[in-house]
Parts: sequence; structure tokens; C-alpha cells
Amino acid sequence: MGSAGSPLEDAWLEGDGAGARRLNRTGFPRRSRIEPGDRLVYYAPVWRRVFAVVEAVGDPTDEHPVSARWPWTVAIEPLLVVPRLENAPPVEAIGVPARSMSQQSHIRLRPNQYDLAVEVLASVAAQPRFRLGVTSHAVELLYRDSNKRVIARHELGPAPS
Repeated sequence: MGSAGSPLEDAWLEGDGAGARRLNRTGFPRRSRIEPGDRLVYYAPVWRRVFAVVEAVGDPTDEHPVSARWPWTVAIEPLLVVPRLENAPPVEAIGVPARSMSQQSHIRLRPNQYDLAVEVLASVAAQPRFRLGVTSHAVELLYRDSNKRVIARHELGPAPS
């Protein structure tokens, strides 16, 4: 959702009502093969974070275009939503390199990547499975899976002097 030239706001659900509309329909540049029951994971470029899991509840249609760029849409139902992008996990936490998302409107996830997306998004509401780590050169946010293995590192900045 969003683009490099028009990124989502941190509080993407607030404001002019566009956030709520994003939880009713999602757009595609051409007719999608999405079917009712398919699950989608929302990704915010620029932020490089995953922030929602939704389920398709209708067939693709061109009757409700989001914009000229996104003429095809699918009705969706939200399943998991992180309302502030600063709290959402990085895309690397689901095993997808951020560079693979460049210039893509969407990609197909492997089943284990979808499972990780559900786990890391749900962990935002659960007891935190991440911790701040400070090394000699950086401050990092470490995301852990249910077995406490580090599944992603997100560098926050240089270590304090």
C-alpha cells in the first residue's frame, strides 16, 4: 500500500477515511487471480513493513476502481491489523528481502512466509517477542519466533556514544 512517491502515513487508519476504505477493498493494476478465501499480507513501501492480513471475500471487479492506476479491486475482510506503521514488523521478519518488493504491486508468498506474517503481526498485540539490542556499532530491534530464534534484525541507528 502506498508508494515511494506517496507513502502511507504512520497512523494510516486515521484521517480522511482512506484507511478504513483500505480495509474494505484492495486494488490491482490488472485483473487479479485472487479468489474468495485467499489471504493477503499488506506491505508498506518506504516503511518496508508488513502491517495487515486480510481475506478476499469477493471476486475481482473493475466496477469499484481505487484509481486509474488500480482499476481492479477485490472486496476484503481484515483479519489482523497494526494501526501504526512504526509498530509493524519489517518485511524481513517474514523471510522476504525488502529489495524483492521493489517495483512490484504484489508478490506470492510461500506458506511458511504467510505463517510468519501471521505470527509476527499477532506478536505486536501479544507479549513482545522483540527486544532492543545495542552492539558496539548499532542499535537493533530483534524479532524472535515462538522458539525465541532471531528471525529478523532491524537497525534503528548508530550506537550511542
